[in-house]
Amino acid sequence: MKAAKECANIQEIRKEIDTIDHQIITAFGNRFEYVKAAANFKNNEESVSPRKV
Repeated sequence: MKAAKECANIQEIRKEIDTIDHQIITAFGNRFEYVKAAANFKNNEESVSPRKV
């Protein structure tokens, strides 16, 4: 992946943005798999409450 400063034209910038977008969408898809798996451990309303940090 090129740094933004290294891009020579708009096509290269668009290509890099598309690459980042693909990575973000893939990461959200992976995250959703964990959310679905976590649902197996949620047995009642109290267990669905926000995580305490």
